[in-house]
Amino acid sequence: MGKVENNIVEIESNFENKTEKSLFVLQDAVFVVSNQGLDKTADNKGTGVYIYAKRAKEINSSVSTEEILKQVESKNQLLEIERQKIASGSLDASNKVVSSKIIMMEDELEFLKKVQLVVKEVKS
Repeated sequence: MGKVENNIVEIESNFENKTEKSLFVLQDAVFVVSNQGLDKTADNKGTGVYIYAKRAKEINSSVSTEEILKQVESKNQLLEIERQKIASGSLDASNKVVSSKIIMMEDELEFLKKVQLVVKEVKS
């Protein structure tokens, strides 16, 4: 078991002499390498790699940079509204629910920014 450090996974598959590559941006991902498989009844030969992530986004030609930018701007606005509520005193910054909500929003924003960066790199 290990942690996916850069949050990017590229998967290459070969089927009927045709190679396909898929690129994914992951959030909080870990991987497990196993030679037993998930299904104990199946006769699995070989080693498998299983990736678990909080969130995943496949990067392909259909991903719109404009849509990702809209999502980043929207999440950023929502986060700023929550921060302003704390600054104005309408929300208690020491409240664990408020703190965890802001942390989750920051994580989502960071993930979307990473997706945006990878999409720009792939399309350029």
